[in-house]
Amino acid sequence: MRKLPIYWIPPIVCVLAIFILSSQTRSEQDLKPWLASHLSRQLLYNIKLDDLKRAVSARGETAASVLEFYIRKAAHFLIYWVLGFSLIFAFSRKWKSHLIWGSLLSFMIAFVYALSDEFHQRFVRSRHAQFSDVLLDAVGAGFGIACFFIARKISQKLRERHAR
Repeated sequence: MRKLPIYWIPPIVCVLAIFILSSQTRSEQDLKPWLASHLSRQLLYNIKLDDLKRAVSARGETAASVLEFYIRKAAHFLIYWVLGFSLIFAFSRKWKSHLIWGSLLSFMIAFVYALSDEFHQRFVRSRHAQFSDVLLDAVGAGFGIACFFIARKISQKLRERHAR
């Protein structure tokens, strides 16, 4: 039996983390009580986000609930950034000369997983699917893949500089 190469562990852990978090109900992930108790009302209101101020004043939402929205969206982007980066890293170890195919495959895997994740959320109590989250996830994965190529280029230039 062949062992799983160590470079496949980060994308697998990432996919499992996404699945576990998506399986939680809205109340299990509720950050509002923590935000409200740990951040002062004045601090929350003074955050320089126009959307935050409009939502708090127009819809009567609390600053903590709007801030939670931004935290959730940032989490979507970041977890898929990690997934995209770790997938292209794993494929680069396997297919050193086929990085274009590896990057396309990494993006497609992340995109299809984002679609399946949102579909899965339809079956979780108090959760719902949003295509905008799929798009945000895809952008995060794309940025992760792009950052891999940037890091790779920087690494190559540093190696060249030290070789001289």
